[in-house]
Amino acid sequence: MANQNVGTPRFYISVLQWLKSLGKIDIGNVVGTDFEIGANRNEALSLLDLNPTNTKVGADFPDGSVEVVNFLTESPIASYTYKDNGFAILLNHNFKSADAKFLVREEGGYIFGNNSYGMSVNCSTDPDSDHMRTADFDGWSLWTADDISDLYNVNNVALHMDDAGTTSGVYDSTRLKLGCFGLGNYYDMPHSPELSLTLSHEYKGITKQTTMGGSTLTNVNYYKPPKWGDLEAWQLGGFPRKYSGRRVWNLSFNYLNDEDLEPTSYHIDESHPTDWKENWFSNVLHYTMGGALPFIFQPNKDATYNYIDPGNGDEYIDKIPELAICRFDMDTFSREQVANGVYNIKVKIKESW
Repeated sequence: MANQNVGTPRFYISVLQWLKSLGKIDIGNVVGTDFEIGANRNEALSLLDLNPTNTKVGADFPDGSVEVVNFLTESPIASYTYKDNGFAILLNHNFKSADAKFLVREEGGYIFGNNSYGMSVNCSTDPDSDHMRTADFDGWSLWTADDISDLYNVNNVALHMDDAGTTSGVYDSTRLKLGCFGLGNYYDMPHSPELSLTLSHEYKGITKQTTMGGSTLTNVNYYKPPKWGDLEAWQLGGFPRKYSGRRVWNLSFNYLNDEDLEPTSYHIDESHPTDWKENWFSNVLHYTMGGALPFIFQPNKDATYNYIDPGNGDEYIDKIPELAICRFDMDTFSREQVANGVYNIKVKIKESW
């Protein structure tokens, strides 16, 4: 199946972004006025926004030092996640150029993905002795694991970035750069959408007018997402990434069970995540605030990543999942009952930047 085709969709929902929108997260481990990455507290917290175009630059630390961004939460991360479909994502980074390693963990607690591993894109599947991972290219990295519920020990989660450099203890000109960081759950739809789906490329950023003499004047405000630093959106290293228009998906899902759509009760204590049954409302609508917050959309959850390096300089990316930062382009979410306990729904998903 081509990566642009829609299979069974997957939604990546960052619980850190949701906590920031509620004012329930802060930055810890700040020494004086020196932030590990970002010029000030607000810029450091903006790492949690799904806005990769806003590049944050790391402090001028010597090679071999570990830069830690510690996010303080009111409760452990596991109390906000509903099951072990966990993911972490880093967008707009230069970790290959900076020879950097990275991991996500509780400070003084569990390391995410330490004992389990799922899909990965531009992220090593074999951590080193310090449990750190590396990237093959600048751009973005994604990894999934089924142990996010193990982040239950302390009220924080930290992003560690080891600026390995070339000579330990020496400052160099390659500072760490990062656009945003997401951590949370992914949700897979129960099955693929109906065949009547549509994928459109929208060009509302282009306007045209005809002059009195019959000539056509064109004004282009935008025709693709802005760059993520020096690379195109979702580009990896020097491999080209072609982009044109804003993608829009119209999807219909028929014959969904009621338990796949709504919880049995809305009176749910978030401190007991096992009460949250996996469903569309609890896992997607709740944590995106009905579409107010963006999410990462993968049209086909079964698409995989495969980087081939034969060792002769002819390395290439053979397969890569198609992803997009999106919002729901709809004000109302409704379901149509077609049988007892069985429903149809429609969703419109629009690429966002």
